[in-house]
Amino acid sequence: MEKNYNFQVNLDGIISLLSENLYSNPGVYIREVLQNAVDAITAHKKVNDDLEGVVNFELYSNTLIIEDNGIGLTLEDIHTFLSVIGQSSKRKNSELSSNDFIGRFGIGLLSCFIVCDEITLITKSIHSDETYEWKGKNDGTYTIKKIDGSLEAGTRVYLKAKEDCEEFFDYDYVYDTLKYYGKFLPYKILLNSEDKNKKVNKYFAPWKKDVLNKEYWLLVGKEEFKENFIDCIPIKSSTGNLNGVAYILSRSISISSKIKGKIYVKDMFVSDNCEKLMPSWAFFIKPLLNAEDIRLTASREDFFEDKALEKMRDEISDCIKNYFYKLAAADQKKLVDIINVHYDSLKLMAIEEDELYSILINYLPFQTTLGKKSLWNIYEEFKYIKYTLTVDEFKQIEKTAKAQNICIINGGYVNDADLVEKFNECIKLGAVERVKPEDITEEFEGLSINEMNKTFDFIDFADGVLRREKCSCSIKKFEPEEIPAIYNISEEAKFLKEIKETKEESFSSSINLFGEIASIFEEEIQESFASLCFNYNNFLVKRLIGCNDKEVKKAVIEILYVQSLMLGNHPIKNVDNELFTNGVNKLINLVLEEK
Repeated sequence: MEKNYNFQVNLDGIISLLSENLYSNPGVYIREVLQNAVDAITAHKKVNDDLEGVVNFELYSNTLIIEDNGIGLTLEDIHTFLSVIGQSSKRKNSELSSNDFIGRFGIGLLSCFIVCDEITLITKSIHSDETYEWKGKNDGTYTIKKIDGSLEAGTRVYLKAKEDCEEFFDYDYVYDTLKYYGKFLPYKILLNSEDKNKKVNKYFAPWKKDVLNKEYWLLVGKEEFKENFIDCIPIKSSTGNLNGVAYILSRSISISSKIKGKIYVKDMFVSDNCEKLMPSWAFFIKPLLNAEDIRLTASREDFFEDKALEKMRDEISDCIKNYFYKLAAADQKKLVDIINVHYDSLKLMAIEEDELYSILINYLPFQTTLGKKSLWNIYEEFKYIKYTLTVDEFKQIEKTAKAQNICIINGGYVNDADLVEKFNECIKLGAVERVKPEDITEEFEGLSINEMNKTFDFIDFADGVLRREKCSCSIKKFEPEEIPAIYNISEEAKFLKEIKETKEESFSSSINLFGEIASIFEEEIQESFASLCFNYNNFLVKRLIGCNDKEVKKAVIEILYVQSLMLGNHPIKNVDNELFTNGVNKLINLVLEEK
């Protein structure tokens, strides 16, 4: 025959679980007793709307007394809700829905055992004429007794600091913690001691105002976050009955930064981590929001990731997007100012939000060979959009492209290439083209038949000189004429060159493993050459073409090769330095020999 048994609860274990895993710090006990008092007053006001709620904290000799004029507890409530772990009156109170309360888990009072060995609670319900004292200990035992005398409805909690927890009962600590969590709560919160008396919540909750006054909100933001902001965006979400603003930072911030702000629930602070509530691209804003209906975790320091939260996030996103729509229509100067500060964040925003892309792309500047330009400016002027995929590629062709008045975008910065590619959706297909360094020479002017005949032997000779460097030579006319040659290398040729260097370095050392691996790659990839394009317009090149001294010609070609590497911002290896030095030394020796 089966027999039913009840689980046994180890209260010490539960308290350790709360302190080590659920709550972020021991001082959270102040938030929990404050929250319980506020919820009790909220319940009482549902019965008596004229009630002026008050939560009074008194601190004497490491003992904190918390008194509220809330709904109070009956004897049945005490047995049901204080003596059963996890049972919350807020889930069964027939006069209120659970959405009226900040907390609803029935474990908040247990947090006091993190800093106390004993909790004493005296309470009188509005539904009873009797007053009761409940005393709970951290060993899991409790007592209940009826108290003589007539008290006003409400609850009084006595907490005495246990050893090593006195710091959490310091007056300034308690005041700062109460202000941190409850500065915008609608009921009067007081903290008194033998020589100090302070009101905690001096400020009216800003989201209670019916009309948004930007000047007022910006003052609130400066007070809350201790910094000035460019502007603020009104935020509303009907899903969570959420109101507030999102402040636009006046300083740039990394797109890898977490979104920080302040989120309140029913006017009580919950979290400064806004990652779950804000759209992922909103790095440039700092939100100050209050939600009346949002599902919290048991610690009340985070939000449940559910469909309601997802919908709230979408509605917040819509508020931010609508703000930019209005700016584009009515205040383009401010829009440009914001873009100048938060360029990287807004680029990401444009990538992820198609609707905003069409607006922001008109103002986002890109680095080009002809200076900063928007994509529309480039398209209107040149009828094409050309871009490099990396910063290195851009640097290789920047000077020569500029000299030919060729506009090429540096697509190597974060998200730039994606933004450029997305521009295909705005214009005719095919107008956006990626340019590789080796493509730039196709824009140069070719030589006449007569000129080609004059340079044939020179190019053939230069090919032989640079064959060891896996570099083929050509010659065209381009500007500026001061540049004698430009060096271009494809990704494949660059990879092969790096493999070769790795192999040589590895085989010259005692460890050959990397050299052997490099050899495998080298065999698999088809041989590819870099290119050196000589400038026929350059006076030195013209003299070199007519030079009959092979030693001089070879030395100058080697020097121009290394010089072109430098001009194109390519890495200079030891072998390149040696080539340059040998060429210079050879020329010096030849000059000295002639003298």
